[in-house]
Amino acid sequence: MSGFVRSPGRNPINFSDLAHPLEASSGLASLRFVMGRLKKVAPGRDRRGHSVRARAGERLLSSSTTDSSGRFLLEWRDDGRHEETAIELIDSRGDVSESLELTAADLLSPPVVIFSGERVVGFGRPSKDIDGEGGFQAEGDYPLCVTSSCLQATLSWTAPPGSRVSIISDGGMVRAGLPPQGILSVLEDRTRRYTRRVWPAGAGPGQYSEKTLEVKRYPSLSLVVDGRTFETGSSVEFGASTSCPAGGNGLTVRVATSDSATVPPFELTMPAGSKWASTRVILGRKTGLAEVTAFAQGYARDAVFLALE
Repeated sequence: MSGFVRSPGRNPINFSDLAHPLEASSGLASLRFVMGRLKKVAPGRDRRGHSVRARAGERLLSSSTTDSSGRFLLEWRDDGRHEETAIELIDSRGDVSESLELTAADLLSPPVVIFSGERVVGFGRPSKDIDGEGGFQAEGDYPLCVTSSCLQATLSWTAPPGSRVSIISDGGMVRAGLPPQGILSVLEDRTRRYTRRVWPAGAGPGQYSEKTLEVKRYPSLSLVVDGRTFETGSSVEFGASTSCPAGGNGLTVRVATSDSATVPPFELTMPAGSKWASTRVILGRKTGLAEVTAFAQGYARDAVFLALE
């Protein structure tokens, strides 16, 4: 069984060290997600097109495939059952190649799941991104691209000379009257499908072809510190950045550590509308290594390893 990388022999994160542990919201079902990637695949095998799924018992919660960088994003509505969720990498025979169990608490600020991909049987079968009517890509990927919410993604396309092109999303028309070849930046806070519609030269209103891709997006959080090795007892500035601005009530980022005697837990408060917060922390007097992990409800967590000397 494989999951997000944690070095052997180190203490696990102690969530009880958090001043205010993350709590599940009550009421209506909310969106849950898990983002991950394949670390590597066997030589000669494409990282694109491998199947991944989220499962709670016998219930399939979500399924998707990897993009050309090996990234995947699973999304589903939480029904409040608080069951353990299995994230599974599926090989070409339909068997589970690697898996990781996550609790309901894990999903409040989910880890980035890293599968080795070493035991993937067969290879992903990427969809053809260029046909007789040209190509369509998002950040150079087709038919799937995984990226952070609220960041620009570039759509690019080609079509036969003299064609008319429109870009449509599941939210409606994005841009009409485009040239046969071009690029268009799109910025969304959630997953969207985009369709390139092409009318060849001389075609009537209903004589068009379409090609559709999906840009999957997730709210990301980054823990920022200048350096990885520090002296015990020193004062170090930690920062946190998010892909989307904090909402009207701001955002609390809670930081836990695998060894509180090395790096104590702390919090950062991001003001409403901001994407950045920072604070200074006095490190402990104990030498050694510590994994420092930032959490914020609804954002993928981030972690760094620090060494104190």
